[in-house]
Amino acid sequence: MAGRENISNEVLSPLELTNGKNGPKACWLNTVIYAFTSHQEIWDLFGKYEKSCSGDENGDKNVYLIEDNKKDYNDLYELLDDFRKKTDEHWVGAKYKSIYDILEKINLGDLSKWGQYGNPLPVIDYFMNAFLSMCPYQLQSSTNIPFFYNSKQISSDAEMETEMTVTNKNNKVYTLVSFIRGINEFKTINSSSGASTNVDATHFEAYSKIDNTNWIKFDSGNTKKIKFENINFITSKGKVKLYLLFYLQNDYIRNFNEKRVQQEKKQKIQNSINNKLVLFI
Repeated sequence: MAGRENISNEVLSPLELTNGKNGPKACWLNTVIYAFTSHQEIWDLFGKYEKSCSGDENGDKNVYLIEDNKKDYNDLYELLDDFRKKTDEHWVGAKYKSIYDILEKINLGDLSKWGQYGNPLPVIDYFMNAFLSMCPYQLQSSTNIPFFYNSKQISSDAEMETEMTVTNKNNKVYTLVSFIRGINEFKTINSSSGASTNVDATHFEAYSKIDNTNWIKFDSGNTKKIKFENINFITSKGKVKLYLLFYLQNDYIRNFNEKRVQQEKKQKIQNSINNKLVLFI
């Protein structure tokens, strides 16, 4: 089951950024940072599965998380938290470098060199493990975690349409909420196992969903709103582009928004009570 027929219609609120910069050929890193921090729904998953891959503190113990990794993950969280909070003039080369330094310190495998064109995939894999505390996140994994990503080679609007939703073995539907793509076109490449082989690009850009019509485009540290219908997915004949697709489970998005609405109602009631108390005093 794929396409738009089961797409979540919940409205999201991705980060909007101003006065940012790309850094020295750092798009392979800053697009990943944006994909993981732009949605509150993704951000709130950080550390949720540290004790149990069920997300329940009383569930079976998380046997995947290595104790030595916790400090590195927490250090990463602290830096990424600044990217979420500081949306003006913070998304620049020196700040991306602070993230790169953590990845270099832990000797992340296949990490691209700073200041050179690079591959975002090793960074994405590390971020996934950090956010989800090493719990299995593949679409068909038994943990049923509401967040995962996939890589695809896409050459048309029709092909992109088929990737808008996916369904796991428990018939849980996931909606595409963000994606990164390389601007370079290339011939379709397959590995010996039949899986798509990913290639580097000279530039990457990211997109995060607002609703089924409107998205945010991230490029070089800045954002702008864009109509989904105006994003061009068509490539030259026989060529494709690399897409890194990030999904959230529909049930999770709906429950998240319901909780947010309830919290806003409680806050309004509390504010009203506080105002009345001030007047009374």
